[in-house]
Amino acid sequence: MQRIARVTFALVVLVGVASWQACASSPASSTGPSKQTPPPLQISCVEQPVLRCTAFVFGEGDVTALSQWSAADSFRLAMDVPVTATTAVDFPTPGVPRVLRQDDVYVRADYTSPTWRQMRSIAPHAYRVAPSAPAVPLAYISGQTYIGSIGAAFLGGVTVEIIDGERAGSSAVTLEANGSYMIEFFRLNAPFTARASKPGYSSDVKSHTGIVDDGIGYPSNTTLHFSLTPQ
Repeated sequence: MQRIARVTFALVVLVGVASWQACASSPASSTGPSKQTPPPLQISCVEQPVLRCTAFVFGEGDVTALSQWSAADSFRLAMDVPVTATTAVDFPTPGVPRVLRQDDVYVRADYTSPTWRQMRSIAPHAYRVAPSAPAVPLAYISGQTYIGSIGAAFLGGVTVEIIDGERAGSSAVTLEANGSYMIEFFRLNAPFTARASKPGYSSDVKSHTGIVDDGIGYPSNTTLHFSLTPQ
């Protein structure tokens, strides 16, 4: 069974409810009459020859044709209830996006289980899509900023900026509540350097060798924390 924990803990941060590492559950959400823990709605995708995704629920099997498919152009919008869909793709065939214009998108499935009722999940990667071009898998980085040392007090209002390499020029400001941030749409195996800075504090610069997948195809090294010292 594929793991889908990493996507969910990022959602927790985006809504400002808990820290980036506070959650280790599935990105699928569901409600149902049973008090048992529902199985995740698992999505897997292949990029070649065209992007094609399938949906699976343990105990129910392949539910690709029974799911409603959509895509969104940010993680937050992909996890909205209901989804805020992009107009860059549509799904005339379940699980197979038709690309209408270039964009970076997250593929999502919504499924009504006879046991667990409403379930939803997104694919392990985002994708850069364009008409008549292969889909490119993408990932995000996320983390938190601290005062003095990693794991100490959170520091919000920090600008995390990619200063060299992949996604150079992109940035995010950490949340005041828990010092968390997310920067999306990195190509895999592409090195970059990031800097965290805030007036009144020393900057922290870190290099990353590039995001890689683990043995079952999920982005693995996506966490990057920073510590800033008061000046």
